[in-house]
Amino acid sequence: MTTAETQTVLRSRDRSTQPFVDARSLALVTFSAILPFAVFLAGNATVLVHPGGVVLDAALATSVSLLAFSVARLLTRRSPPVAVGAGFAVFNLCFWNYHRLFGYEQTSEQMRWAAIGTWLLITALVVTLAFRVGRRPLVSTFLMLFLTIWTITSVGGFAISRSQASSGAPPAIATAAFTPFVDRPNVYWLVLDEHANAEQFHHVTGGDNRGFDDALRERGFSVSETSRSSYLHTQLSIFSTLAMDYPYTPGNTYGSDFLSSNPIIMGDNPVVGTFESNGYRYVYAPDGGVDWVDCPTEIVGDRICVPPIGGTQPLVGTNLLLARTTPIGALPLDVRYNDMASVLAGIEANRGDEPLFVYAHLLTPHFPTRYESDCSLRDPFLYGYHLSGQERLANYANDVRCLDDEILSGVDRLLTHDPDAVIIVQSDHGTRFTFDWDRPFDQWTPENLNERFSAVNAIRLPASCRERSIEGEPLVNTFRLVLACLAGSEPDLVDPRTFYSNFHQISTLTEVPAEAFTVP
Repeated sequence: MTTAETQTVLRSRDRSTQPFVDARSLALVTFSAILPFAVFLAGNATVLVHPGGVVLDAALATSVSLLAFSVARLLTRRSPPVAVGAGFAVFNLCFWNYHRLFGYEQTSEQMRWAAIGTWLLITALVVTLAFRVGRRPLVSTFLMLFLTIWTITSVGGFAISRSQASSGAPPAIATAAFTPFVDRPNVYWLVLDEHANAEQFHHVTGGDNRGFDDALRERGFSVSETSRSSYLHTQLSIFSTLAMDYPYTPGNTYGSDFLSSNPIIMGDNPVVGTFESNGYRYVYAPDGGVDWVDCPTEIVGDRICVPPIGGTQPLVGTNLLLARTTPIGALPLDVRYNDMASVLAGIEANRGDEPLFVYAHLLTPHFPTRYESDCSLRDPFLYGYHLSGQERLANYANDVRCLDDEILSGVDRLLTHDPDAVIIVQSDHGTRFTFDWDRPFDQWTPENLNERFSAVNAIRLPASCRERSIEGEPLVNTFRLVLACLAGSEPDLVDPRTFYSNFHQISTLTEVPAEAFTVP
């Protein structure tokens, strides 16, 4: 036998006696499966209310990867396990980073499949290369260390950020008033996320929706054209309205505003406490797009949560956010939502003898765009990151038009069966077309501030208080007005105050002086 033949036989024997698995191949597969979830947790440590769901997803993804790796090893017994592990690791990295190359929303069906096809080709080439070079000790060791360090660093970053988010001074919350009511009508609070008031709607889009205010006035609402939210962001604005005060003020060190606001929104606040002490039942109808505005995991007492409708199961909530980083997110996935029809259906399904306090958070006209030009619902909703600024403005204006008609129809339906109802129609803040969140506070112009802080504010009070004007009242006074009217007393109102903070950074909280809103 020649030397060449001997070497061929030895290589053949070597391939046939490859171990099924080794430590490096296991590490490559395991850490590449866990890494995307660890990075997601680290990036959302101060926002996720229920991170346990992401941990379960990571465990499931790791199990699937290890099972697939086992099947692959049965088909590649002649190859070193570390080479197969390297191929899996690179595939996982490509899979969970699809959005960085192509995004998840294409301009057409053809572009969607072209992007997916291109991704498949690139992934096949990269995985093949990883399989070929991964058997080299230097390459596989580098890849293993890279994945291990990145994963552990991400998990550690999550732990540190989560600890910091859970510490700090608690926001100021008053106790429930427990004021005995002299009248107990049903109370409906409808929050339209990012709905501009009439002046700012005209200023930003060039359109005219003053007819919405006029129609509400015809139905017995007092409408303010100059009200402002107290904070820039949803969780802070809703928190302050339910606290009937300014829970976050400069000079304090707070933890995460998302984590501290969640129990308040779920019902642990003086407004719900006062209603419940007067025999009301709390009904919460969240949008459900993210976990901090979803139904609570545990219902307190006899409270009710109207669950969002729609969604592509199980890709909802954080699962949808994770899926959008992958090729799966490029497919037309539905999102969960509540609209007037689903909220009213939920109310009727749970209506009893006791009066109701209903809080419905409709995440519209905030993106994604929901309505076609004929006001039918899009399928799926459109986020429109690829659209021009003018196209996004046009979509927003159309959504406002359709939503306003939907709200008026819902109000009419409520009043037909409940003519004494107290109905509150508000937005949590205005739009954000003239600025981005990276702009520091000292660069905000009066135009930026007026756009973001100006809010819709319309309240249909009981007949005994209906002549009271709410012009200029900040949203924080909403329930001071309503509860005082139901108790037959004068409201103890607070002065308007507004506060700026960077997105996800409550530590940057700054009070905005009144003169900052004045256009030179």
